[in-house]
Amino acid sequence: MRGVKPVLAAVCVTALAALSACGSGGGGDAGAKAKPGANLTGPDVKVMTWSEWNTQAINYPGIPYAAQVAADYVNDHGGINGHRIVLETCNAQGDPNRAEQCARQAVSSKAVAVLGSFTQFGNRTVPVLEQAHIPMIGLTPLTAPEYTSEWSFPISGGSYANTAGEAQRAVDAGCKQVAVAQADNPAADAATNTFKLAAATHNLKVVGPIRLPLTATDFAPQVAQTRGSDCVAFVTAPGQVAIFLKSLAQSGEKPKLINFVGGIDDTVLNKTGGVAEGMLTDGWYPPTTSPLWKGYRDAIDTYAGSHKKDIALVSDQNSTAWLTFQIFQKVTKGLSAVTGDTVADALRRTTALDTGGLTPPLNWSKPGPISSIPRIVNATVFPGKVEDGKVVADGKEFIQVAPLLRDLR
Repeated sequence: MRGVKPVLAAVCVTALAALSACGSGGGGDAGAKAKPGANLTGPDVKVMTWSEWNTQAINYPGIPYAAQVAADYVNDHGGINGHRIVLETCNAQGDPNRAEQCARQAVSSKAVAVLGSFTQFGNRTVPVLEQAHIPMIGLTPLTAPEYTSEWSFPISGGSYANTAGEAQRAVDAGCKQVAVAQADNPAADAATNTFKLAAATHNLKVVGPIRLPLTATDFAPQVAQTRGSDCVAFVTAPGQVAIFLKSLAQSGEKPKLINFVGGIDDTVLNKTGGVAEGMLTDGWYPPTTSPLWKGYRDAIDTYAGSHKKDIALVSDQNSTAWLTFQIFQKVTKGLSAVTGDTVADALRRTTALDTGGLTPPLNWSKPGPISSIPRIVNATVFPGKVEDGKVVADGKEFIQVAPLLRDLR
């Protein structure tokens, strides 16, 4: 990505060598092609996206690439009311101080919104953005402020919906006892507690959490703790899931596997000896193999260039980045001025935003259905399964998980 700014370069010094995702401008391989949105005029509309990559455990390196593809697509389809959208990206590096620095960069760069981002440390980014009146749209909510701040506009139910959905999938699959393998961090602790809460509504027995050390390269001891459970559910990122599956294959154990789509990538699907085949999944959206995602897949082909390989199609986090830019273009349509305040006001007036079937209609004009996490207006998941190395639909309807979370505190 072009135009790396010195302040962000300090944040991204240890980023993936191939991912110079710390500046503004178009993605992919420019070559002789016209710059996306070259005919747009007037002041640019600046936005920001951040993620975590090149860390010891929790990595979503595809988010900035997917976001740049989305920005390029928007610019080639009218921009933001005729103005070019300019994306800056930042690597939070799995570090709370870095995450806060990303938020402060959004402020100093005068970003009007933060779109489709992921960090484990929303408790450090949200206060900075709140004070600057910068809305966060399509974030992956993990910490309390992201679920409660009036400047937070998730389009999914975050980890709460994912883990409640996993519990429902386990019940529907006939599991008697589920071992929960989770990342050894506080965000995963909270998610596992949610799994237990949802499981309790069905009297489903839960073993764990089985903690996965963030720096381990073998999970044989953790796999051993799952013996006696007919199902294993995951609350961690794809890298740890892949390590676990390899250790599971060596053990000879064959429990039914349940995972959220954000915990799956190509390594999990196709580089673990076929262990993932038959895994039950729940995602925030229908699988990206669905015709509903054709625009996203086509945009990757058009704009990603040599970085196409870096955008895992299966990832909910990557597809969230794409969808968030689509939503941003819709919500800002017709605004006389695009600022943090006007964007937030437009979102708060939104009562039934149509995402083309990728989510139920979104309504940010009132709190969501779960009182303790009022910013979650979409508490649904979509059922899937791993078949022939891909995540495909395992049903036709969204699963409403709000009833499983009625006692969430």
